[in-house]
Amino acid sequence: MITGKNNEPGKTRTSANGIHSNRILGRGASGTAYHDFIEDIQVAVKMLSLSSVHGYQQFVAEATDKLSLFEGFDPASTNFPPNNNILPPQTSIEVVNQRDTDLFFMWQRYKILEHEAEEKAQALKKIRETVNHKNHIDGSVKLIGTSLFGVPKVKQ
Repeated sequence: MITGKNNEPGKTRTSANGIHSNRILGRGASGTAYHDFIEDIQVAVKMLSLSSVHGYQQFVAEATDKLSLFEGFDPASTNFPPNNNILPPQTSIEVVNQRDTDLFFMWQRYKILEHEAEEKAQALKKIRETVNHKNHIDGSVKLIGTSLFGVPKVKQ
């Protein structure tokens, strides 16, 4: 059981290394197991020493990198447009189909690239490849549907 000040259960203690003791899953001869959340994803790690602040920080950094890799996008390596939290009243908010969000993002990024001709050409090439791939998938699904269910009857 984890205890806080005066051995009261449920209280949170923070050690000198900044690790909250309510995140400790258990201690053993070989180290301590911690539990935490990184961007709403549960993670657990076993560290060899409780006093290793660097180890805990390194774990968070590595887990964040792997999470970005898993999601397929690293926000640290991309220049975003300025974030204006206050929208003018005449600004309309665009609604984008979930299926097309990747294209929308790539197009917005393409518009931001002004002087980088090579990057702009690569971005446009990637947009074209993505559109062609989506068209290929749509055609394949339509062909499979026609094969399974026949030619659909259209109202005239």
